[in-house]
Amino acid sequence: SRRVVGVPPNTGATAAPYTPPAEPGGAVTFVLVSTMNPDSAPRVANLLASMRAFLTTDDTSDKEPRGGSSERVVAELLVLVPDAELDWWALAAAALGADAPWGKTRVVPESRALPTPAAAARALAPGAARREARGLGYRTQMLLKLAAGALVRTPFYVTLDCDVVLRGALRAEDMLD
Repeated sequence: SRRVVGVPPNTGATAAPYTPPAEPGGAVTFVLVSTMNPDSAPRVANLLASMRAFLTTDDTSDKEPRGGSSERVVAELLVLVPDAELDWWALAAAALGADAPWGKTRVVPESRALPTPAAAARALAPGAARREARGLGYRTQMLLKLAAGALVRTPFYVTLDCDVVLRGALRAEDMLD
């Protein structure tokens, strides 16, 4: 049995829903639903590099984040991954370090996020969904992005795709009004 720190055990539909502790302040959670393959790996690396560049502190501005506020904009990076890739992603998250400008990186397997295993949901999909260009992987990704709401510890979260990059400083007021 695999153990993931910070992720509640999947106790089934009869258990009370998991409510993560709230994070203080106006920070949001960034949610990345990803898989590691030759297409996504370089894109994920670019996303993380842009986050490190534009969410980090600037030594010339009294240690305030580049967005101009002393509060962290992103409280946590939550990464939802296929169960088979959990060990790889956990290793990658550890390599990012606890001092990442977005706070902790928490990796959660798909099976902990969805009430129905992803493979079972794919098997139940209508035939038309299997023939569509975006296919079942796209539908599973959308379900995981919605399911992230039950796992985040902040009042708000932003879902990211691996082909997104930050182009400049990010402030909480850029996302929240």
